[in-house]
This record gives sequence, C-alpha cells and structure tokens, in this order.
Amino acid sequence: MLNEMTIQDLLEVFLKRWWLILLGIVVGGILAFGITEYLIESTYESRGSMYVHVSADELAKYQTQGEINLATRLVETYKVALKSNHFISKIREEAHLEDEYTISKLNSMIELSGIDETEFLEVRVTSNTPEEANLICSLILANAEKMLQDANIAGAVNTIDEASLPISPASPNEKLNITLGFILGLLLALAIALLAELMDTSVKDEDDLVKNYDIPVVGSIPNLDTLGATSAYYYGPSASSAQPGIAKKGEIANGSAK
Repeated sequence: MLNEMTIQDLLEVFLKRWWLILLGIVVGGILAFGITEYLIESTYESRGSMYVHVSADELAKYQTQGEINLATRLVETYKVALKSNHFISKIREEAHLEDEYTISKLNSMIELSGIDETEFLEVRVTSNTPEEANLICSLILANAEKMLQDANIAGAVNTIDEASLPISPASPNEKLNITLGFILGLLLALAIALLAELMDTSVKDEDDLVKNYDIPVVGSIPNLDTLGATSAYYYGPSASSAQPGIAKKGEIANGSAK
C-alpha cells in the first residue's frame, strides 16, 4: 500500500494528523533541552598561542633550511614535547591537581595545534570549570619556554595570546541540540502518523473499496444519523408528507410531528 501512495496521499495523511506532528516537534525540543541542560555536563575551553622563532646561531646549524621553514617544523616538535608526561606532570603539580586528574586524563584535556602551517602554536585546554581551564592553559604558556630549554630543543617560543577566561560553555551546543530535537521529533511524528494510517484497515467510503480492494460498488445506504439539514428526508410512511412513503425530518412513522 505504501508504494501506491502518492505525494498528495501522504500530505493528506500528515494534515489529518497535524496535532500529532506538532506534538512530536514540541516534545522533541523539550526533551533535547532537558537532556542538554541537566544530563550533559558543560565544558569550558581556554585558548592561548605562542610564536616559534629560531636564532641566527641555531639557523646556521641547518644550512638547507630557511628560518620560517625550520620554525614551522619545530612547531611539530614542540607539540610532542609539550604533551610529554614529564611536562604534563609538572603542570599538574603547579596547578595542584594531583588528586583531581591522572597524567593521562590531564593530557587528554590539552590540545596543541599549528595554525595554518605557520610558526604559531595554539594551546587549547578543556575543563569543567572556566577557571581551571584558564589556569592550566596559563601554566602551559608560562612553562613552555623553560621546558624546551631544559630539554635542549632548538628554537624558542614567545607568548602571543594569553590564556583566555571562557565566559560560556564550549559544549554542549544548546541551540544545535534543541534544533536536532525538533527535527527528530518531527521525523518520529511523521513516521507514527504514516504507520497509523497503514495499520488502519477500516473502510470509510466507496473509494476505499475501489482503491484498496478493487471491489465494485453496486449501491450504498446513506448514514441517516448524519442527515441533519432541513432539506433531508427519512424513508418511511407518512400521511403528512406530500410524497407518500417519505417522512420529513422530525416526523415519525405514524404521521405525527415531534
């Protein structure tokens, strides 16, 4: 039956159950808001950036590399060095987070990335509180230079952007989640409306017999209970009717009016 339904048939099905579709949209939005607001923990992101540069003495050691190309390559080296367990452990100690996070957990909260293959290195720290994210990011920026010197890694870094203090959660995205809730609620309501129509096997009129069962209609009996207009007639003997055998609305079989 679904293969035989046209677009017009589908529209009629959905319009007939418009209240169900509207209910699905509203319920989907409310559920998405509730889950986002009360079940998903908010996280905050602090950002900062550093500039990688190379001194003339260090550049002389790499005759085949230009200063910019060498600094760009060093960005990748710094990303590995600043994510080492030794450096993360030092950050954890200075932030007094030994009881809060393991080294691997703290490491997973930190992301380092080069900016468009330039000499800039961006630091992003995600935490459950904006103050904690800001603290960890600030410590990374402050200790990066000394860590690289202690490890005898070529080049140097200068802080360009200090660690930001986030004022709103980075996730979850409330607007996006609510929009997805509306869409999912709509799709679910459309599916339920279509399923209810397919499961409804009742015959409503002659067209249903011809369309769904290919049964020709020879005749039909009108639903007398629904004839409420003044011009409607009931079948039966009546002395007062101008036409014998037909009683007007409000008359009974013995000819007396109600």
